Amino acid sequence: MKTTKLVIGILMIVLAAFILFQSMFAGVGNAIEGNNHTSGTSGVLVALLYIVMGIVYLATRKARKLAEKTPVQYRNLSDQLVA
Repeated sequence: MKTTKLVIGILMIVLAAFILFQSMFAGVGNAIEGNNHTSGTSGVLVALLYIVMGIVYLATRKARKLAEKTPVQYRNLSDQLVA
């Protein structure tokens, strides 16, 4: 699982760079044509989300799941600390 998350995280960041450059060129083309298309901006937002998910995959590659503790477990932990 560690290797899979590492590979997927790196691929997501590389793919994000490709999407980012493609979207920037689409945005420049839309600006030159003067139309009101938002494909360039949408692509940049998708690329940013891919970067964030790639970083999350790389940061949690040693965990068995995407996050070790669920929100319920954090709540139970905080209840134990208060008591």
